[in-house]
Amino acid sequence: MSAISAFAVPSDETKPTAVLAGTSQRSIVLKFSFFILFALPGLFNGQELSPYIGAGLIAIPCAFLVLLFASGMVWKRQWPFDAGMFLVTLIFVFNVILFGTAMISDMELVRSTASKLLVSTAMQGALLVAIVTILLSVKDDQRQEVLQRSLVSALVWFCLAQLLLNSLGIEHADKAQIPQTQRPALFLSYVGIDFNRFLFPISTGMTNACVYPLLLASLSLFRLRSSGWSLIWFLLAAALLLMNDSRTYQMALPIAFAFWWMARRFGAAMVVVAACLPLALFLAVILKNSNLIDIASDRYDTYGLFSGREYLWTIFLSYWNGASFAQLFFGNGVYGQVASGISSSYSFVFAGWNDAGQNLASLHNSYLQFLIDGGLISAVLYIGLIVLVLGRLRLYARVQGRHQPLWRGLMVFLIALLTVCGTEVTITFYGREGFTVFFLVCLLALTCGPEVKQEKVPMTETPAN
Repeated sequence: MSAISAFAVPSDETKPTAVLAGTSQRSIVLKFSFFILFALPGLFNGQELSPYIGAGLIAIPCAFLVLLFASGMVWKRQWPFDAGMFLVTLIFVFNVILFGTAMISDMELVRSTASKLLVSTAMQGALLVAIVTILLSVKDDQRQEVLQRSLVSALVWFCLAQLLLNSLGIEHADKAQIPQTQRPALFLSYVGIDFNRFLFPISTGMTNACVYPLLLASLSLFRLRSSGWSLIWFLLAAALLLMNDSRTYQMALPIAFAFWWMARRFGAAMVVVAACLPLALFLAVILKNSNLIDIASDRYDTYGLFSGREYLWTIFLSYWNGASFAQLFFGNGVYGQVASGISSSYSFVFAGWNDAGQNLASLHNSYLQFLIDGGLISAVLYIGLIVLVLGRLRLYARVQGRHQPLWRGLMVFLIALLTVCGTEVTITFYGREGFTVFFLVCLLALTCGPEVKQEKVPMTETPAN
């Protein structure tokens, strides 16, 4: 048997073992590809991986994809092109323009940082397309099983790798330059555990890699495999979130589960509410009573409940009120906070960070970052995609079948991610891990969902977990 024919779709007369072999090969490649997709940004930043090594890692699934092209496998089900994919295409084109604007910036720091960010983003994008294309080459009745096992396996590997590297004394390359690592983990201190905040060895920042244990915890809520394994996965993810001690990530999961529960009973309206949650938080803080800020300043922060974020957001509001027409609708390009000049007004909040960290500090709100980078056009495109994908996930979560928990978990995760967006730039370029996983979930919902025409859970019946 030739190398190419080994990957071909067997005819009905072919033995079932051949089908299993082809699926098994794809599953192995997908597990590896998911893991590299998750780890690649953190390897570049946290372990200073050479881009050439990163390109070599990406070449493995890409070479497998070439074999699928050669065997004709990828044409068994082509990428669909609907309203969701149209929005993804528009976002891609608009983001290319935003990066182009940064590349011709007068500031050397912006140009050099944006070029590194572009290389990382381009590699992740190429790998993401390869992963989805390989998934689409799997037969319809096996695709969701392969997706579920590959995704969960890669997440477990990633979380265990963080603990293993830390136990071996391998730390993040920039740990000494990140002041938060010198602060105790608040929730663990409440139970008498003296532990400084955990910085993931493979990550691009203090909290960016928390999206992976958050995703694993969200999936584990719905018993993907068995109650025992799901509990173990959930405890692993929860331990990492507690060790990192990001308040937003810790609160996001219970908030998201509550929104998912309400969406089951009150319909699609809750989906729209969940998508607008970060904007609601911004408005609540900006329009607050001045005495509200310090109510829960229980931690070791200098600047109040939101660690100075409310100061950043107030400066943004002043900028927005005086912005030109072009800035309102088209933004300022990547690192728009620098191009607009407002980052210099709040850089003192990031005292203790290096010069680049202070000068390039984001607005710590994903939606506000969309507005300052890409204006109203960018914000509308992203909000439209979020609402569409949440609606699609809600629909899939109601389809009867053994993979219903997968789509429930992805829906809870996406709502949790939107909760985090209220205080972090999670789904923007700067939150590279969150940016990657956000588009992964979007593409999975747009391309790999179950057939909606199958039986659905009646509205009067409560779905079983």
